[in-house]
Amino acid sequence: MLLLGVAVFAFAKTGVLSGEAQDEAQLQTATVRSGDLVLLVSGTGTLTAADEILLGFGASGTISALHVKVGDRVKSGDILAEQAERKQLEAELAADQLALIEAHEALADLENGAGMACAEAQLALADAQDTLKASERTWRVSKQGNRAKQHQREGGAGRSDRRQ
Repeated sequence: MLLLGVAVFAFAKTGVLSGEAQDEAQLQTATVRSGDLVLLVSGTGTLTAADEILLGFGASGTISALHVKVGDRVKSGDILAEQAERKQLEAELAADQLALIEAHEALADLENGAGMACAEAQLALADAQDTLKASERTWRVSKQGNRAKQHQREGGAGRSDRRQ
């Protein structure tokens, strides 16, 4: 009897007898079975990575081979990917290396030639200075001679008659 009394009390409390069950949500039941439980969750917001590393590549282009997968651990120096235009990039690198060698050679030629050009310029300067000194000497002598002639003409007969 006690058990029957508890059952009646429980039904009364849950509202089965009073009609309150219709206001509450309906219960669903399912057969128990084993397997994977899949839950889908959706939402909006911003995802932030716990660890983030920025990678930089020297040139842009198409990737021909990818050597790592998402989640792989890599260390410094590991090759991550290869570019499709590798032959073209290697040719450009070789051309740039050749241009650098040519620029070094041109600079060396200029530096070597600069010593010779400097010596030639110094020699030309010395010759011009000698020529200028000779011209100045000739001009002074000529000027002094003109004065002497003018002085002789103004002053009388003098030495100019003797030369004749």
